[in-house]
Amino acid sequence: VLTGKSLKELEKILTPVLFVRIHNSTIINTQFVESYLTENDITVRMKNGTILGVSRRRKQEFLSRFLKL
Repeated sequence: VLTGKSLKELEKILTPVLFVRIHNSTIINTQFVESYLTENDITVRMKNGTILGVSRRRKQEFLSRFLKL
């Protein structure tokens, strides 16, 4: 999605229960997460088949917020 807002601004607007920032350039809707792997790095598989990496810096936030669902 293209927008004139920064991801930091979008984080403030989007519902924290549904959206989580997994990388410096990526915010995902947790309802569209199919699965995730936690080997050395965390990767997320979205329902459309896209595989995304979770940054080391955002790993704990992702896990804590995703496990609350």
